[in-house]
Order: sequence, then structure tokens, then C-alpha cells
Amino acid sequence: MKLRDLSVRHRLTLNNAIMVFVPVLLLIIIGSTVFYGLRATGNFREREIELLWPEAGNSAPVLMGLSHIFTNVDGGERESLGRHVASMEAAGIEVAVVRDGEVVYETVPGQAHSLIAASYELASGDGNVMHWDDAGLVYRYISKDKKSIGVAIGPVPFLIGRGYFPPHMGLVWSLIAIGVFLLAAAVIVFIGFLLVRRMTRDIVAPLEDLQQASRRIANGDYDTPVASHGTDELGETAAVFEEMRRQLQAGRKMRDAYEKNRQELFVGIAHDLATPLTKIQGYTGGILDGIANTPEKQKKYLELVYHTSQSMEQMVHELFLLSKLDLGKVNFQWENASLAPFCSSTWTCRRRLSRRRAFLCALRTGCQANRPSCWTASSSSGYSTTSLAMR
Repeated sequence: MKLRDLSVRHRLTLNNAIMVFVPVLLLIIIGSTVFYGLRATGNFREREIELLWPEAGNSAPVLMGLSHIFTNVDGGERESLGRHVASMEAAGIEVAVVRDGEVVYETVPGQAHSLIAASYELASGDGNVMHWDDAGLVYRYISKDKKSIGVAIGPVPFLIGRGYFPPHMGLVWSLIAIGVFLLAAAVIVFIGFLLVRRMTRDIVAPLEDLQQASRRIANGDYDTPVASHGTDELGETAAVFEEMRRQLQAGRKMRDAYEKNRQELFVGIAHDLATPLTKIQGYTGGILDGIANTPEKQKKYLELVYHTSQSMEQMVHELFLLSKLDLGKVNFQWENASLAPFCSSTWTCRRRLSRRRAFLCALRTGCQANRPSCWTASSSSGYSTTSLAMR
């Protein structure tokens, strides 16, 4: 599954999780690197502490060793003290630790108890002692339960001198720390830029396309398709917009076709009404001009005017019914009807006119199967319209 196939909610959740996870991961990596790097250096660890604590100078290894003695006496550190006090012993300081009556470490084998006794001679009192001056170091620490004791004695004067590293190493370390911080910040910014760019491409860009598509549809442009960018919520929304556009486009085409049919219908109605009106004008003009100079001709002309006006009245009624059907104001039902009576009626009405215009009309009844049939729409108003259809 691609990332684009995820839903918008899941993608936003993933982006937010990455924005939180990356800084935390960088902090863990940097912190773990420093911590385990210091612990993995063995005896050289005192030098690294000296680097972190430059003002301690060359006293840092001694202070580190005393800290390990303190922890070992309290039972918090069970590993051998050898690797932690090697720098102290190299400087001439002897160390001894007795826990629960058992000697756990001593610099000189067999000298642990004598070293403890020497600590009481050099520093009177029964409690803990930390005495470091020009004469040397005397350190004694007794556990709270009085069952363990650790001592460190040596002729090392208290003097903070130049350490193992040059004085400017503190500045170098600060610059390295700043560089690591800037690198981590650059990584965070770069990842954030990638996430924002991806979010813009996967979320903002489809939203802008939908906005432009909605404006086009609002302005009546139903011909430009709406592009879909995926299968997520935005893609489904784009698909809905595309379906709406298609329906609006089909509706407009249907409306245009319907309007064209209405215009053609009005032209046909106008022509059908103009023809009988011309007849009526001709017949009445013949009477007024004296062409019908006998009572028989006048009666004939008046009958023609009457029949023509009846035909116009029928067309007006049918037009009125058609408008009601168009507006949905008349309920009607479709029924099968025979085409022969309709054709016979039309042939009877048009027979005389056809003869005058040299047309030949013929009517054959008895339609076979799969031939045109007549559909009649009947209404409660008493009027009917007839149209020809093919099965």
C-alpha cells in the first residue's frame, strides 16, 4: 500500500507522529552516543570527564575514583574497582574496600586493614573523612549500617594543574556540541520541509483543484473534467464532483434539446395556425369582394370558414393540453390504440384538400404485426392527442 492510498486522517496522524518522533529520536541517539561512549572508554573515562569539567584540571581522575569508592561501599556498584581507580593508583594513592567484613578490593594485597587503621591515625574521628591538602589525600567513607568501609590514602598534594587536554579543548567541545545541535536542527527542519511538501502535494493541491473545479461549475463550465488524485477522501470528493459535472452537463444538453424542440414546436404551431387563418381570410374576402355572388356560394364559403375555425379551435385545445402536460398539471395514461381509425379520420378530413392540390391519398387498413401502431394520450379534460411511434 502506498502512502497516497492512506486516508487523509491517517496521513495527518503519520505526519504529526513523524514530527514528534524525529526530534525525540535524535535526542536519544545523541544522548546514548555520549553516554555509552563515555562508559565504553575504560580508564580513559577520567580524561573525558576532565574534558567535560576542565576547571578540575588533573584532579578529575582522583575525584572520579573517590566517587566509585563511595558507590562501591554503599553496594550500588558490584563490579571491580580496578578499572576505576587505576589512575589514582598510578598517582601513588592506595585504595582498600571492605564490605560486610570481607575485603573486596585492595591496592596492595594483604594491606587493606592496615590501610584502614592508617586512615584513623591520619584523620582522627569515627566518621567519614575527606582531607586533601599539600601533605596528601586521606579519604574514608563508612556505610550507614557501619558494615562497610572504603579508604584512599596517598602522598598526592592537592594541586589543580594543567590537565591531560590543552586549555582550548573546552572551547572545541563547545563548538562540537553547537555543531551537533545545529546538525540535529537541520535534520528536523529538512524532515519537516519534506513532510510539508508532501502534505502540500497530497492534500493542499487536490483541495485547490477542487476549488477551481467548483468555480468552473459555478460559472457554467460543465465540459472540463474534474481530475481525481487518489482513492482517499479527497479523491472520492473529486469523483463526486465529476459525477455532478456529468449530470449537470447531461441536464444542460437535455435542456438545450428540449428548448430547441419547443422552438420548433412553436414554429410548427405558428405555421399550422397561419394556414387556416389564410383560408378564413380568403373565404371572407371572396364573400366581401362579391366572388360568392349567389346564396349557394356564400353558404359554401361560410361552411368552409366554419369548418376551418373548428379546426383552429381543435389545434388551440390541443396546444393548451400540451402546455398542461408539459407543466405536469394533467394526469394521463398511455394506452395502445389502433392506427386505422386515426388514419381514416385524417384521410377523410384531408381528402378534399388533397384533391385540390393534385395529391393522391390512399388508405390501407389491416396492419400486420411489427408495424407502426398508434398511441393515444387521453385526459380527463375530454381532449386527446395522437402521436406515431414504432414498436
